Amino acid sequence: IVSGRAQGASFRAQSLAAVLRVEVGQQDSQVSVLILQRADSEPVVEDADDEVVPMHDGGSKLLQSGEAPGGAKWHVVMLDLAELVDSTKKKIQVDEQGILAGLETSVHEAVAQLLLLSEGVEHMPERVPLANPMKDLKINHIDFVGAYEMRKEWMEEMKANKCHGCPKLEQHFAVADVGRRLQVTLEELKYKLSDDSLQLMPEFEARLSLLKSLGYIDAENVVQLKGHTACTINTASNSAFGELLVTELIYDGVLTPLDPAEAVALL
Repeated sequence: IVSGRAQGASFRAQSLAAVLRVEVGQQDSQVSVLILQRADSEPVVEDADDEVVPMHDGGSKLLQSGEAPGGAKWHVVMLDLAELVDSTKKKIQVDEQGILAGLETSVHEAVAQLLLLSEGVEHMPERVPLANPMKDLKINHIDFVGAYEMRKEWMEEMKANKCHGCPKLEQHFAVADVGRRLQVTLEELKYKLSDDSLQLMPEFEARLSLLKSLGYIDAENVVQLKGHTACTINTASNSAFGELLVTELIYDGVLTPLDPAEAVALL
């Protein structure tokens, strides 16, 4: 069972999906799924009073989309593992390679099985038999068990929320979802503009300290005479500090007794 955001729109309805492929990364893991779109999970429609623009989820990518015989809509989506809400006890056999390759027969056969599984289901989390990670999947890691129990408590609190009785729940949810996404984007931009995001900041600070100690800039980072001199020097040296070396030679008087040819040869 995947969340509504996995289908690329801001709606809250959940849908059945068949897992096709799991790609495990060092930081993030993604899963390719065949989603059976529920009839009540259409994207939020713009309202005259509450204008809502559905937003695509940054972590999901639509690979294929279509309509099977009988009018059932389906999507093949690559999404973050966080979009997997629950797993069911039911197992179906699908041709994952054929589905990912876009073979209609493979897709239609899988959609037919998902339709059979979801037949008569109005509230999927309550009607579809869900797998228990500890009992059915034999996952007994203490950290996972603690997180799973906490999640169960949160889910129960969400089900009891009075917002489920609101006639404009879809519109209100979409507005809140857009606000959350904008807030996340704002935080990311703030981080990118901060000094903490500069990986070379320590090296930058070390170079500033060197320039101050040699008199190229003052305590306020204002360029001094030696700094201006270094800026006007064009050296063939491959060293990152070639301009500084030449400037030090000039201010130390090393080049004074040399004739032009000797000075050029030294540089």
